[in-house]
Amino acid sequence: RDYAPELFVQQPDLLFHLVTMISPKILLEKGVNVCRAVQRAGEMMLTFPRAYHGGLNTGYNVAESCNFAVTDWIPWGWLSDQTYRSFGKSHVFSHPGLLFSLADDDDSIQTAMWLLPDLLRYTEIDNQALQALSSQGCCDVRPMDVSKEGVLSKAVVGEASSSVVLSGKRVRKPRRGGAVVTGMDEIRRARDEDEFVDECCVCRTSTFLTLVRCPNCPTIVSCSEHAGDMCACSVRGKYVERRYTEQHIAAVIARVTARANRPALWRHQAEAILAGGGEPHPMR
Repeated sequence: RDYAPELFVQQPDLLFHLVTMISPKILLEKGVNVCRAVQRAGEMMLTFPRAYHGGLNTGYNVAESCNFAVTDWIPWGWLSDQTYRSFGKSHVFSHPGLLFSLADDDDSIQTAMWLLPDLLRYTEIDNQALQALSSQGCCDVRPMDVSKEGVLSKAVVGEASSSVVLSGKRVRKPRRGGAVVTGMDEIRRARDEDEFVDECCVCRTSTFLTLVRCPNCPTIVSCSEHAGDMCACSVRGKYVERRYTEQHIAAVIARVTARANRPALWRHQAEAILAGGGEPHPMR
């Protein structure tokens, strides 16, 4: 921002776009860690969260990139979700949707330990926003119609026999009328033509858990925090749709909590046995 302030004035989310590179020398002078590496045939390069990268080919080259994450990326996913939201940038997939899909499909203790904090965080924020809406007179809460999944929710696919995967980017229609679509705005318009866009029209966050609709403005939805900003209509006339009941969410969190707490329980039992205050081991 200090190096090119005029660019950030014109485009506040400049760092999200692949259009700007700064000399490594300037970055080093600003105290930014810079790593240089040469990728050779058959080698892989890993870029960690919140790290910017750039490169160039020294000759003819064929390369492929892939986004992937392991369970300890989940807190970074929360941070990315909030960063995108602060800039009003469209998400690639629904992070809450990924969390609940993992909670259903992955019964490992390690995953549960990473899932639990963000599950609690999302549900607590959602409940607080719903209480605020209720205090403003928006008390009509209905079940969400999940028969028509939006572009964010569709990206998350889970199976009991395998890990949760993302089925692809949000760009769903690369061509229009036989011509290659190049501009990102045009790509998004082509993608969303026949799709339900399950994102807040104000902050672009996922409306996977809860969304707000206005009968007078049927083409847009908002998250529970921006019901008053989605249109000029009164909040009292709008209604809320929830994907899960409070009982279902409580059951999911209880199940994940039980898995996440197993190591602490085992340690407590082991310490009690070693201290002589526990039950005799069954193998004795």
